[in-house]
Amino acid sequence: MNVQKFVWYSFLGRALTKLMFFSLVFFVGTILGKAPDAKGMLGAVLFYLAYFSTYIYNDLLDFESDKRKKFAYSAKALVHGYASLREFIILLGNFSILFTFLATLWDPLLGMFTVLAVITNNIRTHVGNKYRRQILLMIVELLNFEAFWQAMYGEPLPLIFLPLFLTYSSIYSTLHMVYKVTDNYSPGDLIRVIRKRSIQKLAAITFLALITTIPSLLLSTYHFLALLLSVMVYAGIHLYYIRRAENPRTIERTQRTAILLISLVLIGSAFLYSSMGSPFNISVPFMDRLKPFYNTTGYFDALQKEMFNRAFSGIGGLKGKIQ
Repeated sequence: MNVQKFVWYSFLGRALTKLMFFSLVFFVGTILGKAPDAKGMLGAVLFYLAYFSTYIYNDLLDFESDKRKKFAYSAKALVHGYASLREFIILLGNFSILFTFLATLWDPLLGMFTVLAVITNNIRTHVGNKYRRQILLMIVELLNFEAFWQAMYGEPLPLIFLPLFLTYSSIYSTLHMVYKVTDNYSPGDLIRVIRKRSIQKLAAITFLALITTIPSLLLSTYHFLALLLSVMVYAGIHLYYIRRAENPRTIERTQRTAILLISLVLIGSAFLYSSMGSPFNISVPFMDRLKPFYNTTGYFDALQKEMFNRAFSGIGGLKGKIQ
């Protein structure tokens, strides 16, 4: 096993994607005055270690098809020979069983979200219908946010921010579908791609999610502007480089650069807001009247917390016992 390449390209390469999840959860949490402590950071790491098993599982299933492709992403450790088939199976067992157990031992509710995310993503790899696969991918992405929020802040995701994370998940799922569909089209045949009914359905879900996101975005003008800046950075990098890309490896590097920069923008904005406050916040009279209905102490959040407390209070977790 080539440990150095496996860690650098596969383990850390995929951790970069999860960095964007972490940074967005960290960024949104500052709206409520939250920040993860050392225990929250450890919970986030445990979740990633357990979730990494889905990448190993997917690489095992895709091994034969990846060998026939002209290009395979550098994170595909098995096809690039960073590890043998036997070593991959051992890794799958260690990551899926050991770290899921540790995540559950640390925080039972985190363990529940971890198991749901891993199982749903593994099921998704066996679904043949592309549209259903993307719906499952949307659910998986949302469960990732639930797990990170639970790990970092020790509570379920507040319902006011659910549309925001659903919007991210649906946008990602839609773009992923476009990427998969364009394999069968020429690069310039965008109109035929857009006309596909499955993509139109996903775009409709994205639009509805985006509309319902407005109340949470208007809670903080600063956060809205920082999020808009992040989207512009991400889109700008792709528009600039992908049009000049002559091979898939350039596109892969572009994606990594975009993910890293957007994560840095979100984390930097979160630290700036936490330390200095916001000079950009403005009062929106309509939203000021609605804010009592859009806070984390609302009825549905209280009900959600009560349900989880009843389900897991008798189990407890190692996290709560460490002072």
